[in-house]
Amino acid sequence: YLNLTKNEISYIEDGAFSAQFNLQVLQMGFNKLRNLTEGILRGLGKLQYLYLQANLIETVTPNAFWECPNIENIDLSINRIQQLDGSTFTSLTKLTTCELYTNPFNCSCELLGFVKWFSSFPNRTNERMVCDSPRGVAGYSLLSQNPNNPTYRNALHMLTTVCTDDYVIPFTAVSIETMTLTTDSTLCRLE
Repeated sequence: YLNLTKNEISYIEDGAFSAQFNLQVLQMGFNKLRNLTEGILRGLGKLQYLYLQANLIETVTPNAFWECPNIENIDLSINRIQQLDGSTFTSLTKLTTCELYTNPFNCSCELLGFVKWFSSFPNRTNERMVCDSPRGVAGYSLLSQNPNNPTYRNALHMLTTVCTDDYVIPFTAVSIETMTLTTDSTLCRLE
């Protein structure tokens, strides 16, 4: 058990915890971390609980947890995460809790893989999981129904309608509030 909560930590060198190979609980909430990369958690194969809430994390690399197959609980809530790769958490077969609420998600096509994974995750918190951008979908819940616009109930529905493999499905230009998608776009661009 290692508690580094509220220490104003802004950077962790790759492999800094590698000598802590028996560590099962790592608490680093309420610091100033900006990135979570595969090197930071190097050597923590027995880690089960990872608490990184209320940091300034913007980036979580797809392989961030590759050396931590035993993680059961992750808290990345209240950070600055806009995008997550669909494969970020897939190798964590023991994961039972994944807290990601209050992050400013950018609900473009690049987020679709993650949203699909999250929708199938059995123990999720839908509340406070909303799109921050692009402007046309700001405020949309990632998974809960949007009572203001029943046609596009949530980000998952909207993204699966307009995106496939990070590209726009060819169709006539559509305008949803201030979101416009056109057939001349090659990548899913939401303004």
